[in-house]
Amino acid sequence: MLLTNPVIDDRSMVDFFPNSRIVNLDFTKKLEGEKKTSYKKRTCPQYRGSFVDFVDYVLTNAINFSQSIELHPEEFDHGEPGFIDKLFGFSKIRKNFINSNLWYSFSELSFLTLKNVYINSSNLKNLLLYNANFIADQCPMLTSISLARCNVSVTDFNIFPKLNTLTIEAGLSPVTGISNTTTSLVVTSTPVPILPDSTWFNKQYFLFYLLDTNSSGTLDSFDQISSKSSIKIEGQQKDIKVQLKDSHCLLKTFVIPSTLWDNTTSIPSCFYCYWSDLYQNLPANIPPRPLNYNCNISIDQYKYTIPIAGFFVDIYGNNLGYGKSTRPSNMVLGNPNTMLKYPAYTQFGTDTISFSTEYNYTFDIFWAVPVKMDYIHTVNLESGDLLVKSYGLFNTILPMNITVGGLDCQVVYNSSSQLNCIIPKYSTSSPLPIYATDSITNVTKYSAPYFKIDSFDFKDILTINANFGLNPYNVSVLLSDLNCNITTLTDSTLQCIPHKNVTNSRYYNLLVYANAYDTSLIIPGKDDCGTGSTCNAHGSCINGVCRCDNGFSGYYCQSQLNPGVVILPNNTDPSPTIIVRDGLNFTFNIIAIQEIDELSSVVRELKTNKWLQSTTGNETSSITTYSLQTSTAGVDQINATIEYSKNSRLIEFAGQSTLYPENSLKLLISINNWSFKDRLNQLRILMESKATVDLGCSELNIDINNGSNVSYLTMMIDEVTFYGRFLPYALADNKPILIQNQVVNQTKESVVVGMTLPYCDSCVIDPDFSVLINPDKTASKCSSKKFESWKIATIVVVCSVVILASAITSAIVLRKKIRYSREEKKMETRMSSIK
Repeated sequence: MLLTNPVIDDRSMVDFFPNSRIVNLDFTKKLEGEKKTSYKKRTCPQYRGSFVDFVDYVLTNAINFSQSIELHPEEFDHGEPGFIDKLFGFSKIRKNFINSNLWYSFSELSFLTLKNVYINSSNLKNLLLYNANFIADQCPMLTSISLARCNVSVTDFNIFPKLNTLTIEAGLSPVTGISNTTTSLVVTSTPVPILPDSTWFNKQYFLFYLLDTNSSGTLDSFDQISSKSSIKIEGQQKDIKVQLKDSHCLLKTFVIPSTLWDNTTSIPSCFYCYWSDLYQNLPANIPPRPLNYNCNISIDQYKYTIPIAGFFVDIYGNNLGYGKSTRPSNMVLGNPNTMLKYPAYTQFGTDTISFSTEYNYTFDIFWAVPVKMDYIHTVNLESGDLLVKSYGLFNTILPMNITVGGLDCQVVYNSSSQLNCIIPKYSTSSPLPIYATDSITNVTKYSAPYFKIDSFDFKDILTINANFGLNPYNVSVLLSDLNCNITTLTDSTLQCIPHKNVTNSRYYNLLVYANAYDTSLIIPGKDDCGTGSTCNAHGSCINGVCRCDNGFSGYYCQSQLNPGVVILPNNTDPSPTIIVRDGLNFTFNIIAIQEIDELSSVVRELKTNKWLQSTTGNETSSITTYSLQTSTAGVDQINATIEYSKNSRLIEFAGQSTLYPENSLKLLISINNWSFKDRLNQLRILMESKATVDLGCSELNIDINNGSNVSYLTMMIDEVTFYGRFLPYALADNKPILIQNQVVNQTKESVVVGMTLPYCDSCVIDPDFSVLINPDKTASKCSSKKFESWKIATIVVVCSVVILASAITSAIVLRKKIRYSREEKKMETRMSSIK
């Protein structure tokens, strides 16, 4: 008998066990007088006593006892069968009754022989009896019975309404029925005269096993029973006939070698399809599988959706077998003959599977996780076509089909994370519905045209006008790397309040994220347009800086452009000479490119003094290309270009518009594959501005607004000023950034300014230079008399561009024939040589 944690009072143990044998009796005693409760374990020796008295006491005082009763009658025989009545007939158990400091835990009790067992209990759920006369009465809660070598007072176990499991071994009484709630019937070496049918069992699932039961009858088709069920009929049987049904192939286990096939009926194909796996479990009189038997096997679908890689695909169909000789071998049986599980280890895939390698039943299947489009960009190409770029998760096994606004889009690139397609001769700037499918899953999402900031206004609140779209997503704004709190967002306008830590500054770095695009600008802070922001009445204050009228220049448009300078190209270096008059020339040049570390120490320097030159162009515009010859490790190729045009141009740079007047020069330098020694290092471009003065009585005056943060420099002699402007921003990887311009070296005749940029793959800087006339100065008496006769008004604008990329940027430069007094023939000769 098994009892769990009975609680008894502190009575002498010998009083309870004068005659019975008790094995492994353990108890613990609570030790008093301590703040913390502790327990001491002891092992009690064997006792013998009256078991009837013990049971009576336990049932009277226990607060809990086992729901499972296991009696071994052969070990208990005291002529006291009445104790069973006490054991199961006790109707009241006093709960929570503790008047003792002793707890006893019984792990095993063994008894001598018992002849009769009477059971009448309203609480008993599980019963195990061995070698007993089982006399059953009312047991409404009994769910499990296990009997061995027992006589039973009933043969129809329907009297137990909740019986779920019945196991009988070597029973002396026949079994004629059970409750239809039964899920397990296991009978061995016990008469079962009438073969059970489906009315005996639970409709959800069951286990039905007969061994040596001497049964007779016809096996039920069990067509209403779950595929989780099992039937096994083995050993000695009297006369069991079987009419094989398709439903028998759906059972988890179907083993019936001790039956006879009714040869008046047909054999379902499911048995012959997998004959080598099944024939040993079938009646011996079934004829073998015919030669060249055509098995009808099908699967419900060939394409499957999985949530993640590593998921098992449920393959449903007809005559799919039992998972015994599949390919791949790690396919798992789900439902017999109707469903197997295939392990899809990748997000997208295809495989040829077989339900029987012996009979070569093969099928091609495909699987995929759901196609996903996180965001979509559209680009209007110069060819007139529309490029649609989708980013997300895409099938690379099956072809992707995509439509844009109902139009077919030809896929030109397909990876697992990006899908590009083109619609010929079509363009749009509006959002379009994009539909993509791999024939397994599909997704629809609206596209987002290229995001562009049209204008902005920054006072206390930052207002940005841009094409945010009808349903903008993932929108955020950073101003000087601090979050700007968005208060208004429409399809075309955003307003936000800058972070309180944003301080007053001349320029701010603005970064806007919208629809998976990011756009950055350098925007001005306070106006810096001179007194009254009037730009000396020779220009307009636009975005905080002066944009001068034609014919004027200077930081505040304070000076006129020199109407008669001569540009002398250089055949060996990208360093043109600007001739003002006899004895007065200005030059500018890129003299070196340096890589500097965090302490501004030079870790690598490249001198730019050996070039090869070529020229293309016409009378209106021309481009001269200079290629630097270098063997410096870590630098692939450096090109410089000087571009000339007779026409004025308004050029966007770092989000700002710069006007390049007619007859202007633009310098560009490209650096390919600069290999930084450290990603924390920076690149510094050294630009030298130099004056050559041979006027005898005139002196050169060099002025720089701030040596540690250069905005402009001037080289002034008499009424002429060479003016250089250095913007505080540049482009890094096509995004505007703030940079630092510092004086590196200065002499009486030259200034070297270092323009420092952070690590980048593509860097662009944009200083410009021009020759001005000072309105409050007059020409020196030793100046050339021919100055006033010059007719060509020329501004020299230099845009230095540094591109660190794998692709080679072709640089293009122009030159112009210039006639000038005594040097006319010399100039024509040099220009001809350039041609």
